[in-house]
Amino acid sequence: MFEKFYPSDWLRYPELMAGRLVLPFFPTHSEARRTLIQQVKAGQVWLLSTGQLLLALEGDKHVRITNLIQNPNNQLTWRKILTTVETFLRQQFVESVCFPLSVGELAKEWLLEQGYQVTDEGFYKLFHYRTALVLGGGGAKGAYQIGVWQALKAENISYDWITGTSVGALNGALILMDDIAIARDLWLSISTDKVLAFPEASATSATFTTLLQQVASLATTAVKDNGVSTKPLQDLLRATFDEEKMQQSKKKLFLCTTRFPALQEVVHEFDVKKGLDELAWLVASASFYPGMNPMEIDGEWYVDGGYRNNVPLDVAVAQGASECICVDVKGPGITKKVRLDAGIAQIDLRSPWSLGNLLVFDRERSETNYRLGYLETMKYFGHFQGYWYTFTKETVWQKEWQAFLRSLKSTPLQAILKQQDFWKKVGKIYQHKAPIEEGGLVFVELLARLFDVSPTHVYTKNQFLTALQNAQEKQSTSIGSLSIGEWMQQYQQRLPLSDKNQFDWFYQKLQKGTLSSQMVMFETILSVAAKFLHFLFQ
Repeated sequence: MFEKFYPSDWLRYPELMAGRLVLPFFPTHSEARRTLIQQVKAGQVWLLSTGQLLLALEGDKHVRITNLIQNPNNQLTWRKILTTVETFLRQQFVESVCFPLSVGELAKEWLLEQGYQVTDEGFYKLFHYRTALVLGGGGAKGAYQIGVWQALKAENISYDWITGTSVGALNGALILMDDIAIARDLWLSISTDKVLAFPEASATSATFTTLLQQVASLATTAVKDNGVSTKPLQDLLRATFDEEKMQQSKKKLFLCTTRFPALQEVVHEFDVKKGLDELAWLVASASFYPGMNPMEIDGEWYVDGGYRNNVPLDVAVAQGASECICVDVKGPGITKKVRLDAGIAQIDLRSPWSLGNLLVFDRERSETNYRLGYLETMKYFGHFQGYWYTFTKETVWQKEWQAFLRSLKSTPLQAILKQQDFWKKVGKIYQHKAPIEEGGLVFVELLARLFDVSPTHVYTKNQFLTALQNAQEKQSTSIGSLSIGEWMQQYQQRLPLSDKNQFDWFYQKLQKGTLSSQMVMFETILSVAAKFLHFLFQ
């Protein structure tokens, strides 16, 4: 576990103010702590190992460690500390690390044993990677994984193994062909009738009523025929896959399926030498019974691998992976609890957005999910900013936020915004860490979600404010077909006491100058949001 450390985090971890140096970056512990305070203000510090270590660093791919302090209440061993730091760095896929310091002979000998070299700058290590790409199940949400793949290619991140379940297995086979255009075209042209055969498969799901009709048709056919036929999917795979391209791949694909009716997990190594005959295993991994027919292979029946292992992280570890890039698209099924050995780096790439339906395939929604997969992976590697939305690296909201805080001077809200409990409540709504230092970003993103601003663009500040204004004026954009859960959320937002309607009420009162201090104190988060939006639009 790791997170960026902000000045306000000293309130969460006051014991770290008395932290002790791990290695002699400075002559004394007190000097290291004084320097660390400045490094925190400069945004150079990360909190590691659930509050045990504070790590200051410089650089991107070639990293220099400039400070390392541990919690005085929990003394970790050198090996544990070094393993934690290196695992964090490998989660960022850095190429090398340097500890610019001098140590005694005992420590020097130990660092040399850990693969470090002595250079003029200090102790240097070049990282070597044994990486696996782990693709979880999730049906029609799978376009997200193709977007992730494109971002990984842009980052030149390679991997030796792919493990996949259900749609993750299908996407894994597409990745074996190493043709992003084919994969993208497949997902952006796919529709439900190209995957499943039932009467309403080709119907639109543009409204809640038509979605329910489509789901009812699928369910009725599944009950009648012991699952919907997957023949369209089999035909689609045979028309898509190129044996020659697959056989050129040096990557290994392991897919998970479930033997039926015993519900026994089966891990199958995809044999590219067998060509299109292996495609049956892809269908077996993705046969979401009872919604879809079981798949017969050599006299045995198989259903969706998600029944036993929806995110096959353990399969990757068993192959010897030291870094596992896990792309979970939130499909139904069992996600095993895998206890990783110390030193195995797990990189979790998952969207905060719902990604839509499981069995209803829609071109527009696939385009949305594909874009989210790409943008959110590029954010992980530091090319963009934001959590729910994507901003250019130059787009920061601290200036506006600080000016807004000054405008609240001597008001009841000023004192509330200094309280840790307030930001805990904001974090629960934001569904992510919400420090006061990033209050501008947090609140503009909360507002954008409230107004259904599209998350599929890279925004500058002016572009985002324009999108906010348009959305507030009911000019929101479509993201494609919605899941039943998303339709219910939209319905709830139309209720009189929904967050959206309460916010509109607060904002109208604010514009008319009739928002009293009693109203503000009744609902502080919505009040801050309304006041901040009003401040931005002034």
